[in-house]
Amino acid sequence: MQSGSRTIEEEGVLNEGMKIVKQGSLCEERLKAWLNSGKYPARNPDQNIADISAQIAANEKGLQELRKMVEGFFIETVKAYMGNVQDNAEEAVRRVIDRLTVEEFTYLFDDGNAIKVKITIDRNNRDAKIDFMGTSSQLSNNFNAPAFVCIAAVLYVFRTFVKSDIHLNAGCLRPLEIVIPVCSLLSP
Repeated sequence: MQSGSRTIEEEGVLNEGMKIVKQGSLCEERLKAWLNSGKYPARNPDQNIADISAQIAANEKGLQELRKMVEGFFIETVKAYMGNVQDNAEEAVRRVIDRLTVEEFTYLFDDGNAIKVKITIDRNNRDAKIDFMGTSSQLSNNFNAPAFVCIAAVLYVFRTFVKSDIHLNAGCLRPLEIVIPVCSLLSP
């Protein structure tokens, strides 16, 4: 990401979807051609390909292990345990929410832009609203962050407050309502 970039094109190659694995094999030449395309090609396509290959391998390993569990314990049991893991994570975050108070924060940047967040707690439902309304509008530079980055940051913060040893999963987000204004620097 170039520090002076002003458009998404300047941040790297763009693609709306491309098959990168065919019959179990990485389409490395196609991938390399794409990474080397455009006005601003990737700086290190070989490293990008290695990273993508590692991600594919990790997903394949996960799929193999999931299939083993289903074969050994049957799908109903695996689904039940997966649900229990998410339910446990949800309850762990609710215990965090039980300890929180309503708070408001503003982080002011050197250029005058700001990220604002207000956390409100519903004690009866044991859930929280994390509201970023009032955050500055999207910027004309590359200092914006996609909404999913903001959601991941909220998830990370709440997970760090959990005192028990839980797996990070979607259950952690169940008691959280995250409000991110559209066209803000947190959702350009």
